[in-house]
Amino acid sequence: QDPSRVLGVKTHDPSFRPAMKRGNSSALVLIRNPIDAVVAWLSYEQSGGHSSRVEDKALHSLMTCKNHTWLKGKLHVWMQHTQHFLKWPEAKRRFVRYEDLKSHTAAALLYEILPFIGMDPEHPVVKGAVCCEVRRGTQERSHRRVRPEPFRYTADEMRIVDLLAGPMMAQFGYTT
Repeated sequence: QDPSRVLGVKTHDPSFRPAMKRGNSSALVLIRNPIDAVVAWLSYEQSGGHSSRVEDKALHSLMTCKNHTWLKGKLHVWMQHTQHFLKWPEAKRRFVRYEDLKSHTAAALLYEILPFIGMDPEHPVVKGAVCCEVRRGTQERSHRRVRPEPFRYTADEMRIVDLLAGPMMAQFGYTT
């Protein structure tokens, strides 16, 4: 396939370098608060998918084993991934917070994402499609919503998050 015709490549890994050489490439980076990303990641790994809930006690147990090695490791990966894209020129990368996309979907699409990928958000067809998708999305219930209340980190776990990732989190408006 002709690489010049590729609109996007979805990846979790910044080392997907063959298609992401900085020369002509741009990066739309969906970033998530690492406090929530770590829980989602661990739950995914432990349950084998997004549709099962891992009990809080099990999550705490995994996070704290071996002097919080797992928690520190996942935070380190989040920071490396984020730092990889922070090195890109601002004109070639756009960070969109997952939380903003989820809570203000139309605004994130119309004012952040679509202009970045070269689409005119004022075009009536584009606006209509975004409004239609947003309306449809609010009517459907995702199978991924398996955690009825937010996971509560212990004070020790939060201290580690703040110590390791706090400064980088602040760049995106996240706090511990």
